[in-house]
Amino acid sequence: MNVSEPQHKMLTSSSELLLFGGAASGGKSWALCLDPLRHVQGAHATPDARCALFRKTHPQLMQAGGLFDTTTKIYTPLGAKFNHTRSEWTFPSGAKIGLNTLQHEK
Repeated sequence: MNVSEPQHKMLTSSSELLLFGGAASGGKSWALCLDPLRHVQGAHATPDARCALFRKTHPQLMQAGGLFDTTTKIYTPLGAKFNHTRSEWTFPSGAKIGLNTLQHEK
């Protein structure tokens, strides 16, 4: 996978908190989906690893070109299976990445 320079900086950062902004189509979602792979895929996979990716609303997750489409392109070739009931990807290692919403402050 080819990544842009800003994506590369994000993915190789050792920071605990990282802000990555910009206009639409800047690669933020792609990088967000790639980042947890270091914990769920390959030699350093942790079977009990859990990750959550958020969007404000469910339509933002599932609309054409949304986070579900992005994760499908990245995770399916890695052998991950999507559970629509739980809105969660499970990888061959046993690790999971959930797609969640955070619409309300409570």
